[in-house]
Amino acid sequence: FTVVATLTLALGVGANTLAFSVLYGSLFRRLPFENPDPLVLLQVEQRRADQSLERFQWTYRQWRWIAQARLPVGSMGEYDGPVGLNLSGTGEPERVQSEVVSPGYFKTLSVSALLGRTFVTEDNAAPRARPVALIGYGLWLRRYGGDPHVLGKTLRANGVSLTVVGVLPRGFRGVTGVSEVWIPDVMAPQVSFDGYLTSTDTFHSVLARLEPGGTVDGLRAALTPLGRQLAAADPTAETLE
Repeated sequence: FTVVATLTLALGVGANTLAFSVLYGSLFRRLPFENPDPLVLLQVEQRRADQSLERFQWTYRQWRWIAQARLPVGSMGEYDGPVGLNLSGTGEPERVQSEVVSPGYFKTLSVSALLGRTFVTEDNAAPRARPVALIGYGLWLRRYGGDPHVLGKTLRANGVSLTVVGVLPRGFRGVTGVSEVWIPDVMAPQVSFDGYLTSTDTFHSVLARLEPGGTVDGLRAALTPLGRQLAAADPTAETLE
C-alpha cells in the first residue's frame, strides 16, 4: 500500500524510545470499504540507542490494553492474517485463507453481513464458549451452493467445528484481500496454536476509525501520554525485537 504520511510520537523509555505511529491517507483506499479516509493503522515504534527506528505490530496483550484507552476514535478493531485453514465437512476438503479478528474489526471497516451477523462482544468473551465463524460470499457459493439457510451449519476448520453465523458481502475479502473465513480471537488457540493469545510476538494489527469530526492531530495528542503507560503495563514493550 501507499502510505501518505507517518506521524511519529516519541517518548523516552529507558535507553530506547517507545512511540506510536499513525499510518493513514491512501492506505485503505484501494480496498472495498465504505468511506476509507478516516481509517488509520496504529503501530508501536521503538527508537534504539543508535537512533535506528523500527515499527512493530502489537502483541495481543498490548492490543487489549490500547483497546481500553480513551482515544478520539469511533471504533477500533484488531486482526491477524492471512491464517491458513484446512476446511472439511460440507464439500471437498480445501485450503483457504482466514483472518482472526476482534468484534470491532467489522464496525471499524463499516462492513455488515449479507446474511446473519458479524461478531459481537459475547463471541469473544471466553475461549471456546462460542465456536463461531463468518464466511465470505465466494465460499458460501462454492461450499454451500448459496443456501440461504446456511446460518447454523457447521464448518470444520483445522478439525475444529465452527458454527456459521454470517455471510459477508460479495467482494469483501478482508484487509488482507485474500480471506474467506473469519474467526474470533478466542477461538484462535484451538484453531491455530495454543499460545496465540499469550505470545509475546507482535503479529496483531490495530485499526481505528476516527470519530466524526476527529483528526489525526487529535489522535496524536491523545496517544502522546500513553507510551510510558504501555511500557509499565507490559514489560515486553521495552524488549521488542
